[in-house]
Amino acid sequence: MFKNVLFSAKMEHDVIKTVIPILKKKIKGTNLMFHDPTKDFFDLEDMRRSFSEVDLMIVKVGSECSLDLLHFAKLYNIPTLHDIDTVLICKNKVDICGFGRMALANPNFPKQIFQEGLIDKKQVCITCSKCSEFMKIGQNVGCATRDLQYK
Repeated sequence: MFKNVLFSAKMEHDVIKTVIPILKKKIKGTNLMFHDPTKDFFDLEDMRRSFSEVDLMIVKVGSECSLDLLHFAKLYNIPTLHDIDTVLICKNKVDICGFGRMALANPNFPKQIFQEGLIDKKQVCITCSKCSEFMKIGQNVGCATRDLQYK
């Protein structure tokens, strides 16, 4: 059970206006924090302090502020309903060419994105750069963290 849930969305949206009272009524024992990215701006330096107690982020992606929240959640391992990498691809912010290391760590990631809508977080690249080291010394390139041959 999540104790502190951050709900970030435009609060003036008709659907959000309907959902918030339902959430408040249905979710007892959970501290619901509401954030409107069109009105409530935050300093990136203060995000860690501001959101350190958050157990789950529900972000209605619509602006760069929303993307900042999802990036923050990824950096600090806060569960979200939307994976930042998938959101960036869907919003055409990045393309598949940025996923070389990811292909080594999780060869099934394209299938996961397009069929399941998200990437298995237990199979993502942790950017340890061991694959680059293997390449530089002429070894077979692979994921030192995920491939059994490197264990």
